[in-house]
Amino acid sequence: LNISGWAMMISLGFFAAA
Repeated sequence: LNISGWAMMISLGFFAAA
């Protein structure tokens, strides 16, 4: 698993949900 990719995905998802 790519932590960097995961962090990016979570960040984008959080931003979109905000």
